[in-house]
Amino acid sequence: TSVGTVLATDGDATATVFSSWTITAGNTNSVFAINSSTGEITVNDANELDYESITSYSLSITVSDGVNTSAAETVTVDVNDINDEIPVFASASAINIDENTTNVITLTATDGDVGTTFTFNKIGGDDQALFTINSSTGAVAFTSAPDYETPLDINADNDYIVQVSVSDGLNSSTQTITVSVDNVTGITITSNGGGATAGISIPENSTSIATVTSINEGVEIPSYSIVGGADQAKFNIHPTSGVLTLLSAPDYESAQDAGGNNSYEVIARATGDGGATDDQTITVTITDVNDIAPVITASQSFSIAENIANSGAVGTVLATDGDAGTSFSSWTETGGTGA
Repeated sequence: TSVGTVLATDGDATATVFSSWTITAGNTNSVFAINSSTGEITVNDANELDYESITSYSLSITVSDGVNTSAAETVTVDVNDINDEIPVFASASAINIDENTTNVITLTATDGDVGTTFTFNKIGGDDQALFTINSSTGAVAFTSAPDYETPLDINADNDYIVQVSVSDGLNSSTQTITVSVDNVTGITITSNGGGATAGISIPENSTSIATVTSINEGVEIPSYSIVGGADQAKFNIHPTSGVLTLLSAPDYESAQDAGGNNSYEVIARATGDGGATDDQTITVTITDVNDIAPVITASQSFSIAENIANSGAVGTVLATDGDAGTSFSSWTETGGTGA
């Protein structure tokens, strides 16, 4: 294969015939040859040309006019890359994931060629129908989250098999992936409507709040604890029954919660098999109870004319009550004397 022909000039007036073209340096592994008469450079050993090893050669070349030999001149030969490398999977072929999840793995590959773009596909496997694959990103996922207790793989053993391929547009390779689904012994708080947060209202002067309950997928008896909340120090929870109480009865008229607004916050935790946990933030709102007797304002007096008509207004008696939003009723005269 011809690379190119080197040119030379000579200052002598007579026509010069160049000869003895020679590569004197830079010809690693003798990959090139030069025609001693014409100066044409050719590939001597194509097997030694590898862009991934050497991208450019700097050949030192001399030539003779029959009497004089030139100084060495550098000729640069650049090697162009071609897609000759086979992509190789770099991601794992054996994967473990928890049940009830869909994401499996994002496939990765390597290729010695520069600037390679990979395309991923699923091409087989006993359980390929249960998987999806993003051809551009290589993201592999289940079409629906697997359930350890109800395996859908062909052998019903929670080992799902899918075969995938990667291509660089010309070359490709394959990989068989085994996805093993692991059992998850989870626990879920179900009381107070379940969920991460709950709201409960109780009357003042009461310590009883609620019983925290849960569903545990394992075999152990769940345990309960308090793990946070702005007012956690004011609460107690029974470790096995889940009964949640306040340590002392709250007084609506003298709020002791962190915000001073009769809204007490605590985080309850249920713990199951293998240390699995579920937390619920509970806000306990204290409601007012009419537990304070009204007080008539002391030393009230009124003046009236001696000839006032029957049923004439004398004045309005005032009273106070520590309970919020109190409306007074049943005003009653219980005694008194004239002076």
